[in-house]
Amino acid sequence: MIGEISKKIDGFDRFEVESGADTLIRAKEICNRPKFYATVRKELIKRAKAAQEAALEAKVGKKLRSL
Repeated sequence: MIGEISKKIDGFDRFEVESGADTLIRAKEICNRPKFYATVRKELIKRAKAAQEAALEAKVGKKLRSL
């Protein structure tokens, strides 16, 4: 075990912590580019709307199957 890289950082999975750090760095880079940020925001809104529609469709489908 000597020299083995820990799979945890403060009790969290190392990959998740490192991935989260990369995500925060990328988010800061996006925020520093106003035009790009606006485009990313539009895409995020579009995806959120699609996710809401899919959730509603799943809810309705579940209700119909229970009849």
